[in-house]
Amino acid sequence: MITINLLPPQNIKDLKLTRLHSFLFRRVLALSIFGILVLALLLGADFLLRHNLKILEGDLEKKKSASAASGFSALEDKINQFNNNLEKIAALQSQHIRFSPFLVELTRLTPPEVRIIRLQVQKDGGGVEIQGVAKTRDSLLRFQKSLVESAFFKDIESPLSNLESREDVEFQLKFKVKEEYLN
Repeated sequence: MITINLLPPQNIKDLKLTRLHSFLFRRVLALSIFGILVLALLLGADFLLRHNLKILEGDLEKKKSASAASGFSALEDKINQFNNNLEKIAALQSQHIRFSPFLVELTRLTPPEVRIIRLQVQKDGGGVEIQGVAKTRDSLLRFQKSLVESAFFKDIESPLSNLESREDVEFQLKFKVKEEYLN
């Protein structure tokens, strides 16, 4: 089959560049929307926990004043149980780690030609393991370099198997999030 291209070379180049820009714009937009959704989800969870804690604290104050006025021991037992529940909630809330700052940074550092397929975060120590696919070895190396240069991450580990192929590189990276960006 013979293909005849009627466009001048400059128009062909412009068309390819326009397609590439469109593709890159869609990828950046999708990653941005994903990052915003994750951020909104985490902020909503934080707001809900704080709101529930305020409600529980208000109920505790009401029950304390009722107990002092009536002097019933059963009510005092309920208050003690309620205090224990509040302590458990406070303990859970203190263990809550805000992942959103480093997720936003990771999204910002990920180039359009790199796709993250799996992200695993360890709560203790801030360990992160990602698996993905990069279009080229150079794009993976640029991504890895941006992680090394970022103020958010440390101890980046990349096995040599990440560099075996030139295109459609399946990769795995392990690194840690610095403590100041977890809380």
